[in-house]
Amino acid sequence: MSPVEYKKENDLHIIKITGKSRLTPIVRDGEELFSATVQRAQSKAKLTVCINGCWYGLTDSGKADAFVGHDPVPSADTLNEGFALLGTGALHGHSAPNMFYIAQKLDYTWFMGQGDLTKNRGYYTGIGGLCPLVFKGLKYGDGNLYSKELPNAKLTGEPLPAHKPFLTQRNNNRYAALSRLDNRTGRGGIGFTPTADIVVIAQEHGVGSVSFDTFRDTFIKNGCTNACAVDGSDSVFLWYDGGFKFMSAENKDETQTFGIGIRAEN
Repeated sequence: MSPVEYKKENDLHIIKITGKSRLTPIVRDGEELFSATVQRAQSKAKLTVCINGCWYGLTDSGKADAFVGHDPVPSADTLNEGFALLGTGALHGHSAPNMFYIAQKLDYTWFMGQGDLTKNRGYYTGIGGLCPLVFKGLKYGDGNLYSKELPNAKLTGEPLPAHKPFLTQRNNNRYAALSRLDNRTGRGGIGFTPTADIVVIAQEHGVGSVSFDTFRDTFIKNGCTNACAVDGSDSVFLWYDGGFKFMSAENKDETQTFGIGIRAEN
């Protein structure tokens, strides 16, 4: 198997897979706890690490079900902000054009992009509805930042064409909102290096102490030039080395339907 490294750093669980690995979206389409879906998917596909996926909402009936019961909410009541593309060609989810995706082709090539994940680009698997942390080597964050003072520089939105060579950080509204949350907020994400090594980082909700910028920069420190965050707070879970390092909250376990699995390969 490919070398897999696990370490704990500043309340962050960090898993790095060197060599080939396969992206396997985890999709619940029945009525069961998502933790059961994850365990079954892991066993079937021999996944090395699993985390949760995109942001999502609920139908009115789904909200009522989650509020009054302690059983799984039907998957049809979960409204995912983004698509999951399975190796079968099936595409699940809903459009989220302002979000980002991570995808992989059958030859193990990795991609990150903005917009809706589609099948017509030759992707084999993928997961959308994610928040950018770093894209093609450029940091994302709260506000556009430049390497020098520029007249009429845009602090949010699309930078002026003449200013783009000096851009050191690109604004993203989802990132900005997440960066303002308490440092104890759960965080999770996935990134890849130029040599296709995979890095998964997660912080358990309520027990961490890491800022969102530090979370982002930890991907960069581990060699990632592309990385995205998944839905945070008490949605975050981490499965690794035979079991859950920590689980999502009960209501999230009842309502989640998308996750991300990575299998280290020879």
